[in-house]
Amino acid sequence: MGKVIGIIAIGLAAVVFLALMIYASSWSVRGLVAAARWDGKSTLECFGSTVMSLRARTVDMTGATFPILRAGGNCELEIVDSALTGPLVLDGGGNAHVTIRNSKLTGGLDLAGDVQVDFYSSRIKVAPPARAAVSGNARVALHDCGLEGDVERSGNATVTGIPELERRQALEDLSRRFGGHACDGVVGCYQKAGVFGNISGHLVVDIDAAGRAIDARHEGGEAPPAVRECLVALGRARTIENFDGKPGRLSCVYAGSFIPGALRVSTSPSFVHVE
Repeated sequence: MGKVIGIIAIGLAAVVFLALMIYASSWSVRGLVAAARWDGKSTLECFGSTVMSLRARTVDMTGATFPILRAGGNCELEIVDSALTGPLVLDGGGNAHVTIRNSKLTGGLDLAGDVQVDFYSSRIKVAPPARAAVSGNARVALHDCGLEGDVERSGNATVTGIPELERRQALEDLSRRFGGHACDGVVGCYQKAGVFGNISGHLVVDIDAAGRAIDARHEGGEAPPAVRECLVALGRARTIENFDGKPGRLSCVYAGSFIPGALRVSTSPSFVHVE
């Protein structure tokens, strides 16, 4: 009898050991356990190569100082038939891939790195003070979704599925592509003329279909004649390499304080097509 009990005990120990090994080595099992045990009051974290699915959950973390969901590494996170509310609903980064289906998200988004987020038949509501920031190389695609609020895009991030956002994104990309150097040399004109102190102005350059400047002017601000002449000459010498053949306008808005050894000038370069 004792021998039988011993064999059973060894068998049970082996089963427990095997279960622990499976848990330790399987990212899918870890994700399943973590999602099942989540209390909806703390951050649900998906990291490493975890595969996680969250279904039919209603979570309200209004007033929280931490995100509802955090996805990083090579995580694969799926949210289905859920309603999530909080100041920051999703904090995504790394190479994570997040898929959200038939759900409602109310709150902020912070998506960076190379994260990819796909929304299907869902609704996203971003109301101040919450914000939706998409930066780095993040990719966000909305398929048959509704978006209430604004999305702040920076870097090489892309947001598709909302026509208005796509149009704005195209204009921003165009401006960055052709207007990135519009402010080069502007401060140098003040230095060359020996003019220091508070400076501001707006240099505008008309570009022809070949990408060459055909006219330039200085608008706004207060610049001495010598500085204006230098800026206009600088603008008229502009050329844009690998241009797309559509006439446009380069623009540089600048303002700040220029003191030898202490330069505090902000610049805003841009480019737009004109008819």
